[in-house]
Amino acid sequence: MPPYRPPGELLEFSLGPASEFRFFIEASSLSVADGLVRYVMIARSPAGVENVTYEAMRCSSGEVRIYAVGRDGGWSATPGAWRGPLPWHRELQREYFCSVMYPVHTRNDALGAFRR
Repeated sequence: MPPYRPPGELLEFSLGPASEFRFFIEASSLSVADGLVRYVMIARSPAGVENVTYEAMRCSSGEVRIYAVGRDGGWSATPGAWRGPLPWHRELQREYFCSVMYPVHTRNDALGAFRR
């Protein structure tokens, strides 16, 4: 697992006006291997409360797995089952990590998608 909330660049993505939350991927946590895209995601409420998760996305099936949840400044690692995506996962799949059911090939490909 990556360090909890590693200091570094936060890559913001949006669900548009449908959500008041702001969503970020921690750039240094992003990795691509074994057909999976792994990342630390931060969902920030309008009040500034943050939900932090370490997740993986399997583009071939569209499934997502949460490996750990941020709690008290560290990880609570109880990996969940693979499950269907939520709206923010669908945005990541469609716009950044997956293209016609195949994952980006490298970490730099994924970072480039955020920076465009």
